[in-house]
Amino acid sequence: MVKQFVLLYSFKIKIMATAKKPSAKKEIIDDDKIISYYMNDTLQNNEEPKNVYIFCSNHSIEESDFYSFFGSFDSLKQEIWVKFFENALATIEKDTAYKSYSDKDKLLTLYFTLFELLTLNRTYVLFTLKENKEGLKNLKSLKQFRNRFKDFIVDIMEVSANPVNEKLQKVSKPVFSEGAWIQFLFLLKFWMDDSSKGFEKTDVLIEKSVTTVVGLLDTKQLENLFDLGKFLWKEKIKMKTLDKIPTGKIERASQLVKTGFKVGGNYVAYYGEKIVNPNLNRDKLNESNAEDIYDGLKNLKGSALKVAQMLSMDKSIMPQAYVDKFSLSQFSVPPLSAPLVRKTFKKYLGKYPEEIYDTFTPDAMNAASIGQVHKATKDGKDFAVKIQYPGVSESISSDLALVKPFATRMFNLKGKDSEKYFQEVENKLLEETDYVLELKQSLEVSEWCKAIANLRFPKYYPEFSSEKILTMEWIEGEHLSEFTSHNDDRKKGDKLGQALWDFYMYQMHHLRQVHADPHPGNFLIDKDDNLVAIDFGCIKQVPEAFYIPYFELARPEIIENPELFTKKLYELEILRLDDSKEELDYFTKIFYDLLSLFTKPFHGDFFDFSDEDFFGKIAQMGEEFSKDTQLRKMNGNRGSKHFLYINRTFFGLYNLLHDLKARVDTKSYEKYIS
Repeated sequence: MVKQFVLLYSFKIKIMATAKKPSAKKEIIDDDKIISYYMNDTLQNNEEPKNVYIFCSNHSIEESDFYSFFGSFDSLKQEIWVKFFENALATIEKDTAYKSYSDKDKLLTLYFTLFELLTLNRTYVLFTLKENKEGLKNLKSLKQFRNRFKDFIVDIMEVSANPVNEKLQKVSKPVFSEGAWIQFLFLLKFWMDDSSKGFEKTDVLIEKSVTTVVGLLDTKQLENLFDLGKFLWKEKIKMKTLDKIPTGKIERASQLVKTGFKVGGNYVAYYGEKIVNPNLNRDKLNESNAEDIYDGLKNLKGSALKVAQMLSMDKSIMPQAYVDKFSLSQFSVPPLSAPLVRKTFKKYLGKYPEEIYDTFTPDAMNAASIGQVHKATKDGKDFAVKIQYPGVSESISSDLALVKPFATRMFNLKGKDSEKYFQEVENKLLEETDYVLELKQSLEVSEWCKAIANLRFPKYYPEFSSEKILTMEWIEGEHLSEFTSHNDDRKKGDKLGQALWDFYMYQMHHLRQVHADPHPGNFLIDKDDNLVAIDFGCIKQVPEAFYIPYFELARPEIIENPELFTKKLYELEILRLDDSKEELDYFTKIFYDLLSLFTKPFHGDFFDFSDEDFFGKIAQMGEEFSKDTQLRKMNGNRGSKHFLYINRTFFGLYNLLHDLKARVDTKSYEKYIS
């Protein structure tokens, strides 16, 4: 239907260039043909026709034929917008599942379909609306469109399965529909000024704002309206100046500020209770803060949620409440709506999911930091379909810009070259948003590591994948953290731990690249107790100049040789040429203690990762570092940028092996290196 409409109202120059001159024979004139002529003339001449007489003469149309359909150009322009709406409505009603949609999904479906039509006719729409001097709200061309739109909103209210709450019964249907209309105008203006790729920022705004409007039918959602109104008032967003305001950055920053206020309130409540009860510990405070911080990050999704994911991997530093809550970010956050999922498919694969697969679950099975997973079937095969949230890659730079001042202060980063750390994180996060790259890496790693015992990889399907969609084999199993929560069979833990260790050591020592995102959400345990690796978006290359000194520092004979040890610290940029004697002595001692402990798994042929003494000492060392006032005064700008993801990898790997209580042969991987 969309294609038919676009062809009907096509106004591309190439069509006009090949159009034949009207023949002497009188052709049949209808409203569609007149509209097509009008839109073509307007765009080719960059102005509206002077009058009806000239317009009709140019197209060999009798004026009486024109007036049999339209009383004026104004009524014609209104009809164009009515047809936009009618075609959008006809398109969505062809979907047999549409009638079963929720109020929210019906409105989302209308918006996504309507804005898709407007995008196909964007040049005409922009010309028409940007010429208006009175503002969108008073634009005559939208008069009939507005009536049809408001009727649609009233229909949603009337057929809603959920009765309007008593507190909202005072809000009449006209008032509610007028509010929805104002919201649409806000979205329309944003779309007109949107310069993001594929207008992804508009998609994100539609998703967020519709939640607020439809939420008015339920009082528990009134907070959404309050928050939106507070945000708009605070930033003084006006229709005519919206294009000058970096909406995405401000909105994301305001979410962090809002979270900060909540955390501050938690501290006030905590100290108030402590006055009454001096024995009160910080567990409740940690739980409240973790809840509020996680809620703030999960609403931002993308790179902000990745921060929570990375923090939860270091269990030795963070309070348990934070680890428990942030671990949810590894495979469970609020999903996107079904209409936006369908729009993403249409945009990146050219078809809706039901046109590609035999079955497709409209609701996500799992949702995480930058995407969500749906289940599909085709020709008797089960697929896991990963869909990326819109606008994630565009938000990465601004998210890191928000985090940078806090990180710089927290880690006391001094010197201009500290930018290298932030650039490393930004580059890797951008790579994770490239599903074409992830598909390539997934195919390569699964082929290179297929010989490792008790390790499985899904099969990938390039023909059903794109830059924002990745289709792979669906494998039934438990996430690793779910498995370890109930497993009491040490042999199973050893088997899985050995596969995990061999997988990582083979990558590190043979491939010189490594899966640098080892959290429980990226591993499944299948029914045969095999380890299944399911995500290869974050692959870290390990340069030779870093690899050699890094693993030489894992050897006891290097650690215990002061001269060689110091040399390696310089090679890895841990010690700096501009360090004072105090800094040299201090960091040499810290890294001697740290590496003597952390590299123990490499000091022998076997290691027991269930050793509580080992992990207890790591936790104790982390606590000492967090309380070390001298450390906070030292320049934290030290260490190669490669430490960020390599250390993250080993922190994550150690924690997964600890959860499995695995006893591993540390040399086993060598048999796979030929």
